[in-house]
Amino acid sequence: MSTSLISRAELTELLSRLFPDLPAPLDPEATLHAQGINSMGIIVLITHLQNEFGIVFDPANFANLHALTLASLQPLCADRRQARPTSTGA
Repeated sequence: MSTSLISRAELTELLSRLFPDLPAPLDPEATLHAQGINSMGIIVLITHLQNEFGIVFDPANFANLHALTLASLQPLCADRRQARPTSTGA
């Protein structure tokens, strides 16, 4: 994978897939918690970002999960993608 940014559209699509009852469109400045995602949901979101996009997060950035917003999440994903090993099936 490249070291490109994950786009806001990719984040929004993932959020709507994981949490179909969220308001549309999401307010990028309101906390995800205030928009209906609890702390466990944010952990699920982070796990999906790691698994689907190869994003590597510094755990120190998540000390205050209830204050996380869409706008503050996107920069945390910037330039964090790591190359994944490709499988070579026989």
